[in-house]
Amino acid sequence: MNKEGFNYAEELKIDPEMLDVEWLKQPQLFMKYCEESARMQMELSRAKENLNVTRAEVYASIMKAIPEGGKKPTEAAIESQILLHDDYKKASDEFKDKVFEADVIQAAVRAFEQRKTALENLVKLHAANYFSSPSAPRELRKEMGEIESKGIATRIRRKLNG
Repeated sequence: MNKEGFNYAEELKIDPEMLDVEWLKQPQLFMKYCEESARMQMELSRAKENLNVTRAEVYASIMKAIPEGGKKPTEAAIESQILLHDDYKKASDEFKDKVFEADVIQAAVRAFEQRKTALENLVKLHAANYFSSPSAPRELRKEMGEIESKGIATRIRRKLNG
């Protein structure tokens, strides 16, 4: 989202060395995005209302254009004319843009909920001395590879023996 004052990609980042500061920022960041989400929902509602009003205005102009005593077009023909009308297309595009913006800000709110969970888990890891220096360096990729290969070998042995 490139709105002024909103940089969720940056604001979602967590500095594990400053968990106390990150926890202090979390409620304000969450509220900032919740307020923006509510504002976007209001804009979305207005855009939908504008789309409906535009549809009604275009419908009325189509009906006025029918000469007195003339044959009224079918509803399908009227609907086609509405969809092709420039005012309606513009209002429809604006509505779609607002739907997109509202979806993005709602995703940001969910991401900040995930940030809270991440902070909680980082504090638990910190309390468990997870971040203390290990006595010997670990090679997690190698260890995972060994675990996986042992699991595969065990399954192969079971199938051959069973």
